This record gives sequence, C-alpha cells and structure tokens, in this order.
Amino acid sequence: MNDAKRQRSALVQNQSEGKITIDLFLALGILGSSFFFAWMLLVFGTTLFTNKIASGDQLSLVAHGVLALAVVLSLFFVWRFSELVFRLRPVLPLFAVLLSTANLLAELFPFVDPESPVLLVAWALTGIGFALLVVQWSEFNSLLNIGQSKVFISSSMFIGMIWVLGFLVTNPQYQGILVFLLPLFSLAAFIFLKRYYRPFLEIELIDRKTSNARTHLSWKPVLSTVISSIALGFILAWFIKYGHGIPYMDFLLVFALLLIMLFMIVDSVHWKKFGENFVMRSFLLFAAIGMLPLLFLGDEGKAVCCVIMFCGLLVIVVQGNSAITEHINLFHLAPMQTVAFGRMFSYLGICIGTASGYIAFWTTVLGEATLAVVTVTLILIFVIEAVFVMMENNYPIDEEAITQSSIYMVSRPLDSGAPGNKRAEADIDDPLRDRQGIWRRKCEAAAVAYGLSSRQKEVLFLLAKGRNAEYITNELVISLHTAKAHIYNIYQKMNVHSRQELINLVEKVQIDS
Repeated sequence: MNDAKRQRSALVQNQSEGKITIDLFLALGILGSSFFFAWMLLVFGTTLFTNKIASGDQLSLVAHGVLALAVVLSLFFVWRFSELVFRLRPVLPLFAVLLSTANLLAELFPFVDPESPVLLVAWALTGIGFALLVVQWSEFNSLLNIGQSKVFISSSMFIGMIWVLGFLVTNPQYQGILVFLLPLFSLAAFIFLKRYYRPFLEIELIDRKTSNARTHLSWKPVLSTVISSIALGFILAWFIKYGHGIPYMDFLLVFALLLIMLFMIVDSVHWKKFGENFVMRSFLLFAAIGMLPLLFLGDEGKAVCCVIMFCGLLVIVVQGNSAITEHINLFHLAPMQTVAFGRMFSYLGICIGTASGYIAFWTTVLGEATLAVVTVTLILIFVIEAVFVMMENNYPIDEEAITQSSIYMVSRPLDSGAPGNKRAEADIDDPLRDRQGIWRRKCEAAAVAYGLSSRQKEVLFLLAKGRNAEYITNELVISLHTAKAHIYNIYQKMNVHSRQELINLVEKVQIDS
C-alpha cells in the first residue's frame, strides 16, 4: 500500500472512531483565530475601542451601529463580487491590517472630537477590516473536515476569552494598545498559514454562478440567522447601556463564556450530542430567559439573565458557523462567497437588534411603555420563528452530497502535505465511483447491526437521505402515524435523537471496499 492509500485508510479509521485530528497547522489556526474572536468581543461587546466616548453614552451605540453596518455592506460586496475578491486574496491581509486599526489611529489623534465625522469614518473602515478578517479565516475553516470545524471555532473562542480576561486585568492605559495588537496578531498567524499550509495554495476559484447552483439552502436558515442575531444585537445594546455600571459584569460574562466554550469543546470531541436541531430549538428558551426579566428584575438580576442569554446565543453562533462549513464541504461551494452571504445576514440582524435596543433603552417614543412594547414584540417574533422555522435541520443533506463529502474529506486530511489535490487523488482509487451504492450499503450494514426490520431498513435509507416523515409517507404509501412510529423505533434501536445523529452514525459505518 502506498503512502496516499495508507494515509487515507488511517483517516477513515479515525473518523469511524470519532477521533479529531489536530496538528500544528490546526493549532496555529486556533491561536490566530482566537485573537480575532477576542477582538470581536471587545469591539462589539464593549466601548473600549471608543475611548473618547463615555460608556453608556448614546454615541457609543451609534459607533457600534456604524461598525456593524459597515460589516454588512462589506460582506455584501464580497458575496456579490466574490470572484474579484478571490483574485485579490494576496493583498487582502494588507487591507485588513490597515483598515482594522483605523478607529484606534483616530482615537490617538487629540484633535479629533468625539462627535467628529472623522470618528464615524474610522469606525466604518474598522468594520470593513473586520469583514475582511471574517472571510479570510472562513477560507481556513473551509479546509477542515466537519469534526475539526466545530473544535476549531469552540477552541478559538475559548482561548479568545482567556485573552479578554487578561485584557480586563491590564492597566487601562495599555488597553488601547492591546486592542490594536489583537487583529495584527490574528493576521500574522493567518499570513503564516497562507504561506506554509499547502491547501491554501491549491484552493480553486469557484465562480459565483456555479456555487449558487450547488447551494441547497432555503429561506429558513437565512431567517433563523437574522432573528437569532436580532436577539444578540438587543442584548449587546443592553450591555453597552447598563453593563458598565454593574460591578464585575465583564468578569461574570467572560467566565460564563469560558465555561460554555469549554462545554462546546468537550461536546465536539467526545459527546457530539448538541447539534443544530438541539441548539435551534433551545433558542426560544435563551431569548425568554434574557428578555422577560428586563421588565421586572433589578439591575443585578437583569445582568445575570442577559449573561445566560448571551452565552446561549453564542452557542447558536458556533453551531451556525459549523453548519456553514459543513455545507461548504458537502456541496463544494466557494468559501468566501458562502460565508459572506451567511454572516451578512447575521450582522444585519445585529444592526436591527441594536436599533431595537436603542428604541427600548435610550428613547421614550411610546412613553413609559417603550421598553415593554419593544421587548414583548421581539419575544412574539421569536415565538413565531421558533414554532414555524426552527423545527427542522436548516442545512439539507442528500445522499449524493453526503457520499461525496465523506470520501472527499477522507482524501483531504489536515496536515502539511495531504491536501485533496489532483496529484494525491491520482494515487488512490476513484473516490466518486459507485457513491450511491456505497451509501446504500452503509445503510444496509447499519440496519443489520442494529436489528432493523425490512420496512425499518427502507425508512432508515430515506431518513439517511435527509427525508422527513411526510416524504416517507408518500414514498412508501403508509400513514403519517405509521411513518412516525417507524422513525421512533429506529431512533430507539440505534440510540440516536435526531436525523443528523442518525446520518452521522451511518456515515461512520465501515464496509468492505
């Protein structure tokens, strides 16, 4: 067996056993991305990047709004002109460095007034630099396999929280410099990876039309992203307005985020229980915990509830980013374009949520009932969305896509010299040969292993293709009650709790080549 076949065989074994391969490049990617996540939290969650504005001041919310709007417009440009941006990849890190530090440079000039338009322009330029960092790290994330992606994001956020914790205990006179250094450290790690990590050099240009044609998304994930981000923006507005006045509020939030990210790391490596369905269906709970107490609790009680909601929403962000990476790999999409499209709606939701928070916390347009009306309206929107949108996996998976992805990711492990390039693939058998037959044989092997009946085997095959109970009812000409009963019994026998868990289980089944 040659080296390529031996490497492929080893990775198949690792995936079947649920192992996550971590090497030097993934570790460096986690470190570099952690600086970015720390910068993101400090920029969007605090007013430390706007030292000329008093904490809680109305202008501080305007700064965050301008920043988020600039991110949205920049991501729209990347999505709309993804082919041009792809060709500019060699110089994007330089633009990101210059733009991401624009607000700090404006802060350092003593003659710049806090209400000067110069600051607005600086915040907007920082937003553009932030967007460039998002799409560049998305390229690295797209080179990971599905299991590594969630570990990458969770670990990056966990280490990022450690940087934020160190930032909070630093002398205030040095904090501005540290905020300035975070994006520079992140870009330094990215440039190193781009120079020495071979798969970066072999990323192919996927034109916009081809990528759009491969996308299997509906309007549901877009709406889910916007509405969950509205909740995040609303809570951020509360933190900007009142968080500075509560003792140890920043430390409470950071320690809570450290715990939740540690939990996500353990789940992504060992448990693998909390997938998209679970996270999405818990959204309403987090929203209710965070927003309803705003109407009647004191400041300390509101702070605790807002921290819980913020942590829950951040879990949704992690799962959403992992789902986007999974979708990119399943359907071989253009990474920059796909991530720009998804994150564009995320930051649009933050803009809307921040605007809602401005109305609720800074104005009395509806008199004393302003806060109550805005809060209850948002909760009603969240309830409707949770009932009608967040009830299914929003990233559909079909048989061919799963089979392509499974074999494609096996031929593209993460190490210094094993990209899924044509030369490496030439050393092994054709990975796409008989892909539908392979997936069916995996389902049949799983059915035998778990003692499923012949009818349950037919239902299993449709479930593993991503079909729902209504589709199974029509396909097998059985009642909806019977279809749901078969699904329940299959879940019980195979000890899974969702379609995604079932698909993951079938994907790990080993069959003879």
